[in-house]
Amino acid sequence: MKFFLMFIVTFQSILCFSGTGGIAGGSSYIAGLPLKIEPWGDILKKVRSNQKLEISNDIAFVGRTISIFDTCIDGENLSSISSYPQYDLVDTNNGEDFKEVYVRDEFLVFPITYMETIEVCKSDDRNCRDIKSPVTQKLSKKLTVRKFIKTVRRGRDDDEDIYKTLFTKEYKIPHCMSL
Repeated sequence: MKFFLMFIVTFQSILCFSGTGGIAGGSSYIAGLPLKIEPWGDILKKVRSNQKLEISNDIAFVGRTISIFDTCIDGENLSSISSYPQYDLVDTNNGEDFKEVYVRDEFLVFPITYMETIEVCKSDDRNCRDIKSPVTQKLSKKLTVRKFIKTVRRGRDDDEDIYKTLFTKEYKIPHCMSL
């Protein structure tokens, strides 16, 4: 009986102090998940191959929003690396109906610093005027890699997706010449 109790106490002590992995305290690496120390190219491959992973805050504005990973700096402008389809609206019924018609593919280009017009109104939308102010786009952003955990139903039409943040890492838009 004495030996049996001593074995239980010793075995429990070993279990309390043991870790997993080859490093004391275990390892934060989980197969298939990106790591903060990896280059963005490798992180993108893993995110694109796993539907539960996403990168947030990864947009840039080049006349419309696109992925920051599809932009580069070209002098004083941001340019898209890929071309995008351009459409024109065509009247199909004397001003009653319109449809979009494909015209061509174009690379998107937009100034890094541009003027934004904001409408400022006093007292109940009267006495409004437009005020222009300069906007400079950030050429470096902190992006967050997250993993989808589950969807929680909050009500009839109010679902909320729950994510776990894996890490946040800075991305700098490259110069077009270096691509």
